[in-house]
Amino acid sequence: ADNDDSDDDEQVEEVKEDSPTNINPPKDIIAYRRR
Repeated sequence: ADNDDSDDDEQVEEVKEDSPTNINPPKDIIAYRRR
């Protein structure tokens, strides 16, 4: 499961830059990362 988390983290970071997530509140990012 740890390995999956690492992969997710990388993808999330890339999407954050490409997607408008940066504008969105950090609550969404925290919730997604916590997932």
